[in-house]
Amino acid sequence: MSGALCAALTIVAVSVGLEQTSSAATASEASPSPAPTAAFSLAADAAVATVNGHDIPLREVAVFLSKDRSETIAYFTDRHDASDSPTFWTTRFAGETPASHLVSVAFVDAERAQLQLDEAAKYSLLPVGDYSSFVASWRAENARRQQAVAAGQPIYGPQQYSEGGYLEYTLGNFAFDLPPLLAADGTIPLNDDLLRSYFNADPQAFRAADAQAAADFDDAATKEQVRLDYLGSQYTRVIDTLVAGAAFSLTDDGRLLADSACVGQGTCLAQ
Repeated sequence: MSGALCAALTIVAVSVGLEQTSSAATASEASPSPAPTAAFSLAADAAVATVNGHDIPLREVAVFLSKDRSETIAYFTDRHDASDSPTFWTTRFAGETPASHLVSVAFVDAERAQLQLDEAAKYSLLPVGDYSSFVASWRAENARRQQAVAAGQPIYGPQQYSEGGYLEYTLGNFAFDLPPLLAADGTIPLNDDLLRSYFNADPQAFRAADAQAAADFDDAATKEQVRLDYLGSQYTRVIDTLVAGAAFSLTDDGRLLADSACVGQGTCLAQ
């Protein structure tokens, strides 16, 4: 998480009256917080944050509010023995509510996704790095699939992608397509010595489950597996570095998000 994002999310926590505590702190007795009352009526494309000059719209954060919701419930159930109740999302556990935790995690994920979109645009995998470019791509893909189905043509995957499903699919493609491009311009260092060192650090990781002999780096199939695995790990490092240096800030609407009842209700994105 970038320092700017960490500071911004601290502001969110303070704005809802949360007491900041270490993640290792023992849970104190759960206490209900006042039910959120902040009005939150915002267009899907309205900015709730910015990162490196790119707007992060509500719809992008809403993808992760939905994606991270079950993990947030599991986190508070496992760590604090919380139970489902009308006050679950506004009950304070060791200094934070599930609603504020979910919003913080969603902003972290949205920042990372936005930086990957921006990186993809630099290498011409998207026209521009704005989320609106991704949305246009998503709508075009669904239109193509709808036309193919109507014409009786085969399609692979779902007939229609949800916005979150297509974002996950797109970011997965970037994780495969971007590393060779980053290696080609030297952003990711790549040579046989580095690949051999990567292999030697854990050769068992490249041994087939049913193989009798140890993996051999000079075997063509093994070497290709090592190359792909190495590029994937280096891509993660590149994105981690971008996140750490990113300039992130919340808009006024973004600061209101954690204080809105829509978080617990799952209704922050106007339909």
